[in-house]
Amino acid sequence: MSTKEKMHLDVMPSATPSPAEIAAWDALSRDEQLQRLRASFEDPDCSRVGTMTMAEILESALAKSKHE
Repeated sequence: MSTKEKMHLDVMPSATPSPAEIAAWDALSRDEQLQRLRASFEDPDCSRVGTMTMAEILESALAKSKHE
């Protein structure tokens, strides 16, 4: 399996995708994108109630990315 094919297997929806992830996502068919998007919503972490607003989540993610 080529690296490009492996990337297609690994790519999932992301709030902050890298350029490589965007390219891999764009290379998927519409049906593959929808299947992966739906699968991501089935993850137990997607059904937890949180106390943070979307703005707070974004702020936290951006702060973490600056330290990596």
